[in-house]
Amino acid sequence: AETMDAITKALCVPLRDIVNGYKYEMKHLHPFEKVVADLTARARQKKDGLTLMDVLNEIHEARKEILLAGKDWTAAAKNADSAREASE
Repeated sequence: AETMDAITKALCVPLRDIVNGYKYEMKHLHPFEKVVADLTARARQKKDGLTLMDVLNEIHEARKEILLAGKDWTAAAKNADSAREASE
């Protein structure tokens, strides 16, 4: 159970940091850098049809799903009667 919890955290923490890092950096850019970043994001949006916020929201939702699945697996392993049952 502890191993599954550690793996879940090892997956979720970097994803959370990526999403929060992008949002923080976009808010605190120099005005010129903000314009360049905005133009780059718009060019990618025209090319791929995805905005930066769409991608960041998808990453955030995936992180939440991983976290929920990890919590479910950890709870199931803790409530298992035997080690064999917990590993399945």
